[in-house]
Amino acid sequence: QTSVQNDGSTAASAAVGITVRDSRGTVVATGSSAVNVAAGQTAATTSVLRVNHPSLWSVGNPALYSAQTEVKTAGEVADSTTTSFGFRYFAFDPAGGFSLNGQHMKLQGVDLHATQGPLGAAIHTDSLARQMRIMKSMGVNAVRTAHNPPAPELTAVCEQLGVLMMVEAFDCWHTGKLPYDYHLYFDQWSDSDIKEMVNAAKNSPAVVLWSIGNETPDTYMSDGPAIAQQLIADIKSVDTTRPVVMGSDQYRSVPATGSPQDLILAELDGLGVNYNTATSMDGLHAKYPGK
Repeated sequence: QTSVQNDGSTAASAAVGITVRDSRGTVVATGSSAVNVAAGQTAATTSVLRVNHPSLWSVGNPALYSAQTEVKTAGEVADSTTTSFGFRYFAFDPAGGFSLNGQHMKLQGVDLHATQGPLGAAIHTDSLARQMRIMKSMGVNAVRTAHNPPAPELTAVCEQLGVLMMVEAFDCWHTGKLPYDYHLYFDQWSDSDIKEMVNAAKNSPAVVLWSIGNETPDTYMSDGPAIAQQLIADIKSVDTTRPVVMGSDQYRSVPATGSPQDLILAELDGLGVNYNTATSMDGLHAKYPGK
C-alpha cells in the first residue's frame, strides 16, 4: 500500500510503480497501480505483487529484500523511495511459546537503554552494529527498546544482523516519574507519537512485538485502563499483525478482578512481567490463559 500526497493546488493523477529486488539486486517482482489525489489531500493505492520461493528472514538467515516505489505524474518521476523488508511468519502461542517460520524458538532477550556508553544517546550506526554483534555473540536473539521508540538505524542493524525486536513507546504516560519527562507531553502527543513509532518500523521483519510502555505509574491508577486502551487502538489503527504488550512491575501477584491491572491485561495480547521470579507466573497464566 502506498500513500500519495498531493502538495499541488489542483487534482492530480499518479501512477505508482513498485520494483522488488532480492539481496543480490535481482528483480523478483514488479507491480503498478493508479490513483487520483485531490489538491492538498492524500490517497492510498494498493499493488499486489508475488515473489516466488522467497528466502525467509530469520535470526540465522536475515534475508532482506527492497521495494523501490516510484510515483509518476505526466510520465515523469515525481517522487521515489526504497523500503527494506523481509519475508517471515511468526506466532506467539500461550501454551507453546514463540515460533519463527514454523520453528519453535526461545527468545533470549535483552533490554537495552538507548545509550552507547561514553558516546551518550547520539546515534552512530557503527556503534549500534558493534553493540548488537556483541549481543549476538552472547546468545541474544531479541532486544527490547527500553523505553522509547528506537532510532531507525537500530532497526536497520537488527534487520541486517538477525535480531528480533520488541519496539517500546513510553517510560511514562500521563503520570510522570521525573519532573521533566514525557508526562509533560503525553496528553498532547502520545497518539501521534505512538502511531509514528509503528509507521516507522511496521515494514521491518525484525519487529515482532509492540510495547505501549514500561512500568508506567498509571498502570495501577483508575485512569490506566482507558489510557492503555487508547494506545492499543492507536497501534492497531496502523498495524494488526503483531501482538501489543507492555512491561510492568505491577504483576507480582495475580490482580483482583476489576482492578486497573486486571482491566489493562484484559486489553493486551501479552505481558512483560518485571521483577517477578516466577512467584505468580502460574497464577497469572491460569487466570489469563489466552495471554
